[in-house]
Amino acid sequence: MFVDSKTISLLAPEIILMLGATILFMLGAFRAGRAQLVATLLAYAGAAVALACYGSPWNADSTLSGPLVIDPMSLGLRWIALLAGVIFTLAGSRRDAELAGEFKGTLMLVICGSMLASSANELVLLFLGLELISVPTYVLLFLGRRDRASAEATMKYFYLSLLASALLLYGFAFLYGMSGTTVIVGSGDIHGIREAFINQSSAAITSSLFKLSPVALVLITAGFGFKLAAAPFQFYAPDVYQGTTNANAGLLAVIPKLAGVAGLLRLALLIIPGTEIAEKAFAWQLPLVLAV
Repeated sequence: MFVDSKTISLLAPEIILMLGATILFMLGAFRAGRAQLVATLLAYAGAAVALACYGSPWNADSTLSGPLVIDPMSLGLRWIALLAGVIFTLAGSRRDAELAGEFKGTLMLVICGSMLASSANELVLLFLGLELISVPTYVLLFLGRRDRASAEATMKYFYLSLLASALLLYGFAFLYGMSGTTVIVGSGDIHGIREAFINQSSAAITSSLFKLSPVALVLITAGFGFKLAAAPFQFYAPDVYQGTTNANAGLLAVIPKLAGVAGLLRLALLIIPGTEIAEKAFAWQLPLVLAV
């Protein structure tokens, strides 16, 4: 999909955080001390100012620009992610000074991935945001406490995240095969997955390809279920939380959940339109089971 200057401007908060993380990694090499915390807070402040230019989450209009969507849900989740990043940065400010820069920079990448996933209107960008959360989280888990319990927690989270990513990719492949596009919700002349489902459901004969939509929904729901640690996909969470620090456990309990909720809402609920086809009931019943 063509990405114009407007799309780049809408990604200004994420770009600021990426630059801030790069600077922190460079400062960490020189052990710059208090300068790392100042650079971190400046990066979050810059991202907050850029995000404030889009308006308030309570009265924001829905705007589609390339692979991004700016609506009340995306703005609200991006603000929550920024606030969580500041809180966890301050909570970890007294950690080992030798790896403080790496910790703050990696945490900033996790926040950036959460913001990307919250605003994604395209399957590739959504998966990129989710992986930008998962991969730095592996580093954070190991940096928290470098002992046997921490290594065990990191490996468990690593392998379960790989399984969740594989399930999500398989579900995305089904959606792409049925609709012929990776755009979630289209605009104007660009049709997305939702429009493909609407057109198919209004046809007299349902294509045999679209009958695979329950399989896609099961795979996607299972993948996001691991991200959310929702039953029955929560079995790995106690060992991981027990083996890491309190700050990392709090991070795992917040940031991946924001991206998981955003992705589950956009894919499992919004792309299946309100029609009388059987997939309608199937779409909302799966998230309802996870919620219960």
